[in-house]
Amino acid sequence: MPERARRIISKSPQHTARIRTLCEMFPSAQFIHTVRHPYEVFASTMRVMRVMFGFVGVQKPVLGPLPGGGPSLEDYVIDTMDLLYRDFFAETAMLATGRLSQVRYEDLVLRPIDEVGRIYRELGLGSIEPMRPKLEAYLASIKEYRPNRLHISDEHKALVNHRWRWYLDRFGYQAS
Repeated sequence: MPERARRIISKSPQHTARIRTLCEMFPSAQFIHTVRHPYEVFASTMRVMRVMFGFVGVQKPVLGPLPGGGPSLEDYVIDTMDLLYRDFFAETAMLATGRLSQVRYEDLVLRPIDEVGRIYRELGLGSIEPMRPKLEAYLASIKEYRPNRLHISDEHKALVNHRWRWYLDRFGYQAS
C-alpha cells in the first residue's frame, strides 16, 4: 500500500492576502481561515510587533507617530489588517466547496474536538477518529496553558470600532 502523502501546513496571517498566489502555486490547496475578536487581534499584533523589535531591531523603535509624518505603530497595524483583507473575500468566493473552512478562535478554544471535526468534514479530510487520541492527549498536555491577558485602551477600541467595523460586522463580533 503506498504511503499517504503528507500535507504542508502553514500558519501565517500574511497568507490571508495570498489566496490567489497560493492557489496558483498549489492548485489543490485548502484553507482554514481563523477569525478572532478584533480587539484581541489588535492587542496581540501590537504585542508581537513590540517584542519583535527587540529581536530584529537595530535601533530603539519609535512607537508613536514617526518624524516626517509617518504612521504610528497603531496606524500601521490598523492599515495592515485592511491590506490583508483587501482581496480576501473576492478570492475566497472563487474557491470551490471543500477548499475553505472558517473557524472562530473562541469556538476552537471552547470546543476543540468538535471544531476540528467540523473542519475535517468541510474540507473532506475524513473522520478525525483516527487522530482523536493524539488530539485528546495534546489537549490534556496544554490544559494548564493560559493565553496572555492583553489590554486594549478605550482609545484603541474606538479606533478598531471605526476602522475595522467591516470585520466586526462580517464575522459577527460586538463592539464594546
